Amino acid sequence: MAPVKEDSMVMKELQVGGLISGTRTGRPAFFQAIVNAKMGGWFNASKSYVDLSATGGVTGLLSAHNMELRLPSTVDVNGHLTVAEHELVCQASTTVNGNISMGWYQVAGDATALADFLDKGAMFEFTGFTEGDGNIISKGTGGGAPTVAGTIRIMVDGSPEYLCLASKAAID
Repeated sequence: MAPVKEDSMVMKELQVGGLISGTRTGRPAFFQAIVNAKMGGWFNASKSYVDLSATGGVTGLLSAHNMELRLPSTVDVNGHLTVAEHELVCQASTTVNGNISMGWYQVAGDATALADFLDKGAMFEFTGFTEGDGNIISKGTGGGAPTVAGTIRIMVDGSPEYLCLASKAAID
């Protein structure tokens, strides 16, 4: 844990929320940093961190940050519902002179453990998606070379596009 400074507060748990009714907009928890100076090597408005030290662990799923969306129990769900919103706002005077992306994924640590993860781990894990023609994950047959073993549908500017999948790591 970072050292406590005079403008810091340390708590074991903070719960923000409760029943929200009506047509209210907004968010129960909000973190904002107005930055009017160039920051150092890293800066975050908020951070989720789990330190398992030497003896920590879990018998199920563990994550540093959890986001869940519970859908309403109705047959008519409207709007654009999503578990996570990532928005990069480009201003009229913005000039891109570096790496800018919608996400940052990095692995680090002990070389042996890292090699084990790189050998056995995955970039993403999809669970609970039923494969089928026209579904989010569709393992239909493709044509031409290389042979497409399946697709994952994503939305690009409101239109469906498909990431192609192969049944093996290398395509002949």
